Amino acid sequence: MKRFQHKYTLPAILTLLILAIAFLLIGFFNFKRQTTLPPDANSSAIGIELNQDIDYVDLHKLQSNGVSFIYLKATQGRSYFDENYLSYRDQILGTNLAFGSEISYSNESTPMQHYRYFF
Repeated sequence: MKRFQHKYTLPAILTLLILAIAFLLIGFFNFKRQTTLPPDANSSAIGIELNQDIDYVDLHKLQSNGVSFIYLKATQGRSYFDENYLSYRDQILGTNLAFGSEISYSNESTPMQHYRYFF
């Protein structure tokens, strides 16, 4: 009983199977080299949180030491606004650091009141 009608069918299937396995192995072993990170870089991001409890921070020094983002505490509820938020935000704009604003929730007001107070 003949399973393959053409004499090239079985060799073609086996060749394609070997090529597919070879490409998978090449991709698996070269996976770590296929990245945009420099060879000595750490792939984890490091960030910090700044608020009014911290007096002065040299943001350029933080950036040169590997910090990539900063969270700034902005508001809490509808009555508290961090005194250093605007000054830290202006300093961050002079660097290449990413930043986000932290709005802390309190039970004294609704989420919409929090939003309106922040903006």
